[in-house]
Amino acid sequence: MKLNELQTGKSARIISVGGTGALRQHILDMGMIPGTTVKTVKYAPMGDPVEVRINGYELTLRIADAAKIEITPVEEESENLTLQKKQEEKIRIPEHPGLGEGGKFHSKKDENPLPGSTEFSSHNRNDVLFSFAA
Repeated sequence: MKLNELQTGKSARIISVGGTGALRQHILDMGMIPGTTVKTVKYAPMGDPVEVRINGYELTLRIADAAKIEITPVEEESENLTLQKKQEEKIRIPEHPGLGEGGKFHSKKDENPLPGSTEFSSHNRNDVLFSFAA
């Protein structure tokens, strides 16, 4: 099945991109690469061009260019799961490397700690004094 045959609102996975030369490279550069999920948003009133959603953005293609892209339809539910996984990966916060914690990168014999009776003072903009005991 070709991308230009996909109904509005339906999703598909790109199998291959046909064409040659600069046109094929341009289609690939726009993100239309094999394995990517694409969804048809709408066709223009006269049927050309077609607007598709890919990688979170909308892209408009001429029907002749869309006809060069081989696709296979996918279930809407699996597309939503894939999108959810991608969003979770973006949100995932990397683990703290633990630098300086628990003596991991400290050499106790080379350190010169302050005596326990040392007091630290700090002032903020409102002239409030904060004291910290070591």
